Amino acid sequence: AGTLPMFYCDGEVYKPLKSELEGIFYRNITQWLPSMQPFIPTYSGMQCLDVQSDLSAVLSHHDTGAVVNNAWSQQMFEKNKHRITKMPYLRLEDLTSRYRKPCILDLKIGTRHFAPVCKTDKMQRKLRKAWKSTCRDFGVRIGGLQSYDAKEDTYHTLCKHNAAVLDKNAFCAQLVQFFKHMPDAHMMHAVVAKLTTLMQILKHETRFRWFSCSLLFTYEGATADDDAAVVSTNVNMATDDDNDNDNDSHSHSHQQVVDLRLIDFTNFVVVQEYLDALQLKHTDSLRAKSDSDIHNSSGDEQQKNGGVTLQLSQELDNLHEPDHGILFGLQSLIKLLSELQMTHTIKTRNDAEWQHFTSTLSHSKMALRPFSTITSL
Repeated sequence: AGTLPMFYCDGEVYKPLKSELEGIFYRNITQWLPSMQPFIPTYSGMQCLDVQSDLSAVLSHHDTGAVVNNAWSQQMFEKNKHRITKMPYLRLEDLTSRYRKPCILDLKIGTRHFAPVCKTDKMQRKLRKAWKSTCRDFGVRIGGLQSYDAKEDTYHTLCKHNAAVLDKNAFCAQLVQFFKHMPDAHMMHAVVAKLTTLMQILKHETRFRWFSCSLLFTYEGATADDDAAVVSTNVNMATDDDNDNDNDSHSHSHQQVVDLRLIDFTNFVVVQEYLDALQLKHTDSLRAKSDSDIHNSSGDEQQKNGGVTLQLSQELDNLHEPDHGILFGLQSLIKLLSELQMTHTIKTRNDAEWQHFTSTLSHSKMALRPFSTITSL
């Protein structure tokens, strides 16, 4: 679903380092929050590559049948390969290498998908994009999708541009389409359990903001009848054992072929790092209400910095509040996928019914607060 090309070699993905924030995340997160380790890709360090000279000798662009079928991946590689000629790369676990017919769903989660420090017009643009998508309704939108239909022996793909225009019911139809192809209905239990475990971790975590992150769901699309499902048993995965004592061996066995990870930490926020700046921003804001000169000088300061300014909120970004955006997305998914698990579908609703759905989610009010700052739609 992303725009910068990635490469793989020997079971690892080489991902261009887009911001130092992402490097900080991978170097420290397992010490800061050990319970998150099963939900993030394994990190093997960084490597600087000269793509022009190293590519043919070290790396190769994805050439498996699954990726060839993904037109978006091929398009982004051809369009943006010039942007990664000389830059550092994160070496991460390839989350799809163990599958023969990988089914992949990338969901952008939360309501704030911008850097903590950026230009205000960029922040506004990102908020408008989220507002016009299902992030407004569910705290998630589809970033990309690939599912395998074993009966038809074909892949179904959806790129982020087409996904961006989905309304609420069309979004839910895509969820149903993706998860209905899982080889066994019992696997839905594992999906909901993993989401619930992740939410339990993050609802008590106030030190971080997970701006621009995505949830990545993967499972094996090949069935036993295909004699093609190859699943590694020594993969670091979150299991239901962390959440309950499920003794259903049939359900437990299928946990090994459905995975959930949190990815894309380009705009990861360590709240402590911005507390002083947030206090200063708050003080200046109060002064500006009674002193237009100070207000103008603040504007001049932004101009000196090229329009770049702190885009965090003292109300939302402090050490007492969790990240309501990501929790809103997790709550929505748990509710929608629990419905899918129990009824084998997600029912079509009208606008009033969807509004009621959102209002029942405890994190929705705070998660939607940033949208009140949008200057125009």
